[in-house]
Amino acid sequence: NIRDAACYLCWSLARAYDPQTLHSFVNEFATGLLIVALFDREIPCRHAAAAAFQEHVGRQGRFPHGIEILTTVDYFAVGIRANAFLKLSPFVASFPEYSVALVDHLVEHKLTHWDTVVRELAAKTLHQLTQYCVQHCSSVVLQSLLISATGAVLVERHGAILALGNIISTLVNIAKKEGCHYHRYVGESVMSSISALVAELSGRRLLQGVGGTYMRLALADLIYHVATAGIAMHSSTTGEWLSLLGQSVVFVEEDVRTVSVKALSALWFAYFSQDDASALNVDTEDTGASSVNVDTESTSASNVTSDTGDSATGSCKKSLLPSEIIKKYLSSLSCERENYAQGMAMALGVLPRSVLKVHCSAVIRGLLSACLVTPETASWAATRRDAISSVVSIIHTMGLKDDGFSQELLDACMLRLLRCLEDYTTDRRGDVGAWVREAAVTAIQSILLLSVQQDSESSTNISTQVRPKAEHVCGAITRITQLAVERIDRTRKVAGNSLVALFHHKPSIPGIPDKQHITTMVLSHSWCNTVNWGSDRETFPVMAKLLLLHEYSPRLIMGFAYSLGGVSA
Repeated sequence: NIRDAACYLCWSLARAYDPQTLHSFVNEFATGLLIVALFDREIPCRHAAAAAFQEHVGRQGRFPHGIEILTTVDYFAVGIRANAFLKLSPFVASFPEYSVALVDHLVEHKLTHWDTVVRELAAKTLHQLTQYCVQHCSSVVLQSLLISATGAVLVERHGAILALGNIISTLVNIAKKEGCHYHRYVGESVMSSISALVAELSGRRLLQGVGGTYMRLALADLIYHVATAGIAMHSSTTGEWLSLLGQSVVFVEEDVRTVSVKALSALWFAYFSQDDASALNVDTEDTGASSVNVDTESTSASNVTSDTGDSATGSCKKSLLPSEIIKKYLSSLSCERENYAQGMAMALGVLPRSVLKVHCSAVIRGLLSACLVTPETASWAATRRDAISSVVSIIHTMGLKDDGFSQELLDACMLRLLRCLEDYTTDRRGDVGAWVREAAVTAIQSILLLSVQQDSESSTNISTQVRPKAEHVCGAITRITQLAVERIDRTRKVAGNSLVALFHHKPSIPGIPDKQHITTMVLSHSWCNTVNWGSDRETFPVMAKLLLLHEYSPRLIMGFAYSLGGVSA
């Protein structure tokens, strides 16, 4: 309320005083109003600041670049907070009069804000604003953030670590564009502090408890930005990060798992994707750093001491072989806790080709086992969904060729996916099996499209290609047709759009029964371009025509029968 009232006081000053009277306060007014209009958490405050800025530009006429800014940063544009932070503020920061003030406000006030969303938005905004005040961010802001990153206040640590990754990433990219070493903007002392950050926070037990959740989220984001920036890191540091992310991917909180898998993917490909994958040099003995131990020592990951995924810290005393890491990942797929199985299923999907070349069969078969419905894991639909997604990711990484992916392995994948298309598990959340069915539809579509794509690209030696068998293609198409007439609108959309993509793909996908007749009489181009697969009134009468085809009629009858229990009238 105070900020809102202050903005309207500024608005009234523009109407009450002569421009000459306010001349000496113009820069302070302009900067302050823009900061509130862009970065305030509350919509009324942003609106009030934008209105006051507009009034001053119109009546005072002395605001720096006032007309140019006003055409973009108006009353309505600042209404959406993410738009104000991520799109409008970079435009304003492009004017030198405002860039440093905007950055300093984000660092001093928004990175320490009580609202997590505001801190995250501030860090993302700094990623974009850094380019407009490079020297200031390099010499002043980074040093300030490094102090806050190990401070005593949780929100300050969280915001500072998030901002460090975003700013460093931008500075490194600027150095690359200028053709100079990144140490010009990111000094060795800064990177040394970054390298020691995980060990210090772990040693102070700040990666545990509720605060540990925020720290793991921030550290995963930092690792992602450092890895994608291509910054050379010591093997002890990358090993420590690999261990930390190996634990974070099995956290109970889903957002921690998601962010950690994203960072793990970047880490693998940045530092462990060399052709010679005989060993991963992650020795931390030379620095004596305390690291989070990825070795769970049992399938239930007994070193985790609480339901939030907290763990004791340990010391990694030897180089980890890919076979050892993969063995630990695979063992967690069969543990007794769903978050471990789900997290490791996601982690296996981001392994680089250099590791998968040796361990592809073991990884795929482990993930396929995780797709099975057992009495103990019947409700683990999310794990089965993520395991399917990882299988598809690995197939895209390796390609459907004899040197990396055998015909036997592809057949096993197709058979398991066909079973997943029939997953109708239900629990208190409803038809959770729909998650699995939808993931299986997407996976089969990706495999079939990839097979014909690689056939067309490898005209010189087509015999080396691995292809889905005709009976598997037929079984998949008929089952997807069944899903296209089921009662869940979301599932129907996924299945229907997949059918359109498969039937009309060029080059043609072999093995689809009655394809010519269906594309001409049922799934015609004109109908597919306008149909809403979420509407059963539009799709059911047309899909019912397939009942005349013996290949499709049994599955269609099952789909229509299942839809009898739907809520649609």
